[in-house]
Amino acid sequence: MKTHLSQLVLFILSGILFGFGIQLSGMTNPETVIRFLNMRDGLQIDLVIVLISAITTVFLMTTFFRSKANKAASPLPLWDKKLMLGASIFGVGWGLSGLCPGSAIAAMANGNLMIFTFILPMVTIILFIELIKKRDK
Repeated sequence: MKTHLSQLVLFILSGILFGFGIQLSGMTNPETVIRFLNMRDGLQIDLVIVLISAITTVFLMTTFFRSKANKAASPLPLWDKKLMLGASIFGVGWGLSGLCPGSAIAAMANGNLMIFTFILPMVTIILFIELIKKRDK
């Protein structure tokens, strides 16, 4: 129980730090992200720093947790069809809208009600996929 609570606190603090970081960098503004992805205004170093920080964090945490994983369990593949499909959908959606799920949730703090045109379909699709997964089991 204590481990569960400490994990929950860690997750909440990580989410707050993540939200603060993407708010500070401007990644909750879809126009900023689309300019970054299109490189219309040249290279935006602040968003490059955010991108490098995210990649570094994921690499370090993945390395840490893989080393802590049960050695008897079979290792997870680095690439599979579901991962590639999900990453492709994520990338296309991010490029077209300028939002990803994390930045959309953090953007709700800006009080922009238009963000819900992204949030509501996202939540609906997530619930629909979960329903399909339960039905297939």
